[in-house]
Amino acid sequence: MSEPLAAKPGHALSWSGIGYMVSSVAALGFMHSLVRQIYEATDYEITALQVSMWRFAISAIVLWVFTLLAFREGHPFGAESRRLSWRAAAVGFFYSFSSIAMYTSTRFIPVPVFIVLFYTYPMIISLLSSLLGMRLPRLFWLALVLTLAGVVLTVATELAGIDEMGAEAPLGIFAALAAAGLIASYIVANQRILRSQGSDLQTVAIGVSWMISSGALTLIVIAFLSGQGLGLAVAREIWLQLIFLGLLVSFAIYAMNVGVQRLGGPQAALVGNVEIIFTMLFAWLWLGEWLESLQFFGGALILGSVVTYARWQMQQR
Repeated sequence: MSEPLAAKPGHALSWSGIGYMVSSVAALGFMHSLVRQIYEATDYEITALQVSMWRFAISAIVLWVFTLLAFREGHPFGAESRRLSWRAAAVGFFYSFSSIAMYTSTRFIPVPVFIVLFYTYPMIISLLSSLLGMRLPRLFWLALVLTLAGVVLTVATELAGIDEMGAEAPLGIFAALAAAGLIASYIVANQRILRSQGSDLQTVAIGVSWMISSGALTLIVIAFLSGQGLGLAVAREIWLQLIFLGLLVSFAIYAMNVGVQRLGGPQAALVGNVEIIFTMLFAWLWLGEWLESLQFFGGALILGSVVTYARWQMQQR
C-alpha cells in the first residue's frame, strides 16, 4: 500500500499539502503562457477545444504510465479500483466541460473579466464545503475575500475592456461562472470520492487517471461532433509543445489532488489562488509581458493573505 495522505480532522494546513498545491499551480501558471505560445505559433488555426483535447489525452497517457510504474503492489484494474473508476470517470466527464465553458466565455467577454469571475471558484468550494458540514474559521473567510480582491487588482488595469462587451456578454459571463462552478464541484466531489477509497497516493493516481481519461474521451467526441476534428495538421514543433503541455498538466492534476486530500478543498483552493501570481510571472519571463505596479500590489495581497492564514493555522496545531 502506498503512503497514506493523513488528512487531519478540520484539515489543518500541512507543509507537504501546501508544497503539492504550490507546485501544481506553478505548473498551471506556466501552462497558460505555453498555450498562448501554441496559439500564436499556429496563427490560432488550432482551436481552444483541440488544445484542451490533446492536453487531456496526453495527460491521460502520462498518468497511466506513472500509475502502472510507480504503484506495482496494487492492481489499477482490480475489483476495488473498478469501484473507484466509474465515479472518477463521471467526475472527469463533467470536469471536461469546464474547458469548454472557459473557451466559450473568453470568446464573448474580455479575459480580465473572465479571470475575476472564474476565481470565484474558491468561494464556491468553501460554500459547498460549509453546506456539507465543514466548519471554517473566520480568518479563513477574511483571507479568501482578500485573495479575491488581489485577483481583481491584478487585472484592474485591463478591466477597461468591460465597456466593449457586446450583446453576447451575458453568455460569456454565464460560461465563466459555469467554469468556476464546474471546477469547484470537481474539487469537492473528487476529494470525497478519493477519501472514500482510502485517500493514499495510489488511490489518487488511479482516480485521477480514470478522471482525465474520461475527460479526454468526452472532448474527442465533442471535437468531432462540432466539426473541429483532432487538429493533427500542425508542425512538429507544435507537437513537442503539446506533449510538454500534457506532461505539465498531468503533474499539475496529480499534485493538486494530493494537495486537496492533505489540506481539504477550501484551504487547497485558498492556497491555489497563488496560481495567478505564477501566471503573471511566467507571462513576464516567457512572453515578455510588462507588469504594472497595481499587478504587483494585487499579487502581494494574494500571497500575504495566504501566508498569514497558513502561519496562523500552523500555530493552532
